Amino acid sequence: MVKKHLNFCKTLPIYLKNFTKGDKMAKFKLRYIILLSVLLALFFAVPIPFISQQVSGARVIEISSAEDLVKMGEIIETAEECDFKLTCDIDMQGYIWQGTGIKAFSGEFDGSGFTIKNLTINSSFDDNCVVGFWSYTKNAYIHDVNFENISADVSSCGKTTFGIIGYAENGAVQNVRVSSSDFRIEGLDVSAGGLIGCDNGEGLRSDITFSGNSFNVSSRREANFGGLAGYVKSDALEYKICTSQDEITLTQEGKQKAFVGGILGVVEGETIKLRELTSSSQIEVNAKQAQIGDFIGQIDDTTVLNITLKCKFDGKIIHNII
Repeated sequence: MVKKHLNFCKTLPIYLKNFTKGDKMAKFKLRYIILLSVLLALFFAVPIPFISQQVSGARVIEISSAEDLVKMGEIIETAEECDFKLTCDIDMQGYIWQGTGIKAFSGEFDGSGFTIKNLTINSSFDDNCVVGFWSYTKNAYIHDVNFENISADVSSCGKTTFGIIGYAENGAVQNVRVSSSDFRIEGLDVSAGGLIGCDNGEGLRSDITFSGNSFNVSSRREANFGGLAGYVKSDALEYKICTSQDEITLTQEGKQKAFVGGILGVVEGETIKLRELTSSSQIEVNAKQAQIGDFIGQIDDTTVLNITLKCKFDGKIIHNII
C-alpha cells in the first residue's frame, strides 16, 4: 500500500506538467496538488505517534506522580472507560487516600512492576462502608503492581468491608505484592481480607504475595477475615500461586462465631479452585466462638471445593476464648 502511494508521487509531477500546458492557473493547481500528494505520502509512509494509547477501546492514562494517582479516583467516577498504567514508582507520603469512589472500576490497571509506597488510608464512617485502594471493581484487570508500607485505619458504626480491593466482581488480579504494611480495621460487622474484602463471581487471582504485614481486626458482632479475602461468593473463582506470611490478630466482642482463614474467611457459591497456596501467617483470634482454618475459615456445604495437594500451611493458629 505504501509503495503504491510513493510511486504515484514520483510520477505525478510528469503527469501534471503535460496536464497543465497552456493553462494560466496551472501553477496554482500544481502547487496545491503536489502539496496534497506529499501529505498523503507522509501519512501512509511515516508512523504517527498517538497522544493517548488505545487498549480494547479504552483510553490509557499514564500515572507518573502522586498527583496523577490522586486524580485516578475522580477519573473513574467521571470517565466512561479508562485504563491506567504506572510509569514509575509512586511515593504517596503526605497524601490521605480516599479510595476510588462508589463507581466500580472496570478497566485495566497495569502497574508495570512498579511500587506504590507510603500510602495512608484513614477513614471513619457512621454507616456501612466499602474501603480499599480500589473501593469497587467489576470485570477489571489489575496486574503487576506492588504496595509497600501501607498504613490503613478504617472504622465504621455499621459493616466494614476492606481490602486492597474493597469489593470485587469477576475480573482478574495477577502479580500483586503487598509488604511491610499495617492494617487496622474496625466495625460492628467486618468482612476483610488482605487483597479483597468481598470477592464475588468468577475470575482468576494469581501470583499474589502478602508478606511482613500486620492486620489488627476488631468486630463488635460478626467477623469474616482471610489472609487474601474475607468473604467469597464464588461462581467459578480460582486462587492460584498465592502466599500469605503476615501477623493477623482478630478480636470479636460479640457472641457470634468468628470465621478466620489463612487464605479465605468464608466461602459460599457454586465452585472454587485453590492451586499452590501457601500460608505461613501467625493467626491469633480472641473470641468467644471461632472457626479457624489453615486456608478457609468456613465453606458452605453446597460449594464444590477443588484444591490441589500443593497447598501448604506452616503458620500458627491461637484461639483465646474471651
